[in-house]
Amino acid sequence: MCCSTRKTCVLGLFLLCASAVASSNKQALIVTTFTTAKAVKLPNGYLSLMMRNIVDQLNRTKYFSDVHLEQAGVSEAEKHKLVLSGEVTAFHAGNRAVRYLSGGP
Repeated sequence: MCCSTRKTCVLGLFLLCASAVASSNKQALIVTTFTTAKAVKLPNGYLSLMMRNIVDQLNRTKYFSDVHLEQAGVSEAEKHKLVLSGEVTAFHAGNRAVRYLSGGP
C-alpha cells in the first residue's frame, strides 16, 4: 500500500498522542471504518486494505492492549474503549513506477 510522507506524519502524530494516553494503562482501541469525502474516489478494495494496515501498524506499537476493527453491534463493554475514526479527504494515486524506482512501498 502506498503511504506518502504526509500520511506517515499524520499517523506518527496520532501515535505520539496515543502513547501519552496509553502510557499509564493500556486500553483497547476500536478502529471504525473511515468515511470518504464526496469528491474522493478510491480504488476498489483500497479502503478495506488501508483499514487492515492501520490496525496491523497500531497492534505492532504495543501502546494498546488490543486493536481491532469495529464489528456490527457494539457491546456494552466496548462502549468504554478508545475509538479511532477518520475521514479520507483527498487521494492521489501517484505513480507506481516512481515508487518502485525510489524504493518506496
